[in-house]
Amino acid sequence: MRLEELRGYLLKKTRNGKWQKRWFETNRCFLTYYKKQGQKLLAALNLPQVGEITLLPENTEDGPGLFTIELNDRIYTIKAKNQEDAALWVEALVWRQEGGLVPNGAMVDEAMLLQHQGSNEDAQDGAESPPVSATSFPNDSFVQPEVVKPQGCAKCCVIQ
Repeated sequence: MRLEELRGYLLKKTRNGKWQKRWFETNRCFLTYYKKQGQKLLAALNLPQVGEITLLPENTEDGPGLFTIELNDRIYTIKAKNQEDAALWVEALVWRQEGGLVPNGAMVDEAMLLQHQGSNEDAQDGAESPPVSATSFPNDSFVQPEVVKPQGCAKCCVIQ
């Protein structure tokens, strides 16, 4: 399972506390997300360079299925359909972060590196997307994480 890519809709909490539905994909050593599947890339997080990735307890204020990703001074809060799906995402992300797809000392292709401008991203897509309540978001709006077999790697990644 770890070598396969995950993709699906998750909720991302904005800086002002609102929830946005976004399409997320593991893409080799990156976590990428889009407003909708097939649309323009909003951000690509280089997993070996992010901070801690944490599965939150089920009894948090925003309910079960939450995990966080630390990036510089920002903490991304992400909500999956349930705790099990969140655990699956966290396992896949941590594995990639720890070098599961990237050999030690590997050089990352500069074309693969995308600098995420958090304030720019929130300004661009925050106005276009109505806020969503994480607790009232209907479960049928989530998509079961899709498991996709890897299709090869860029210079930064090695399938083991």
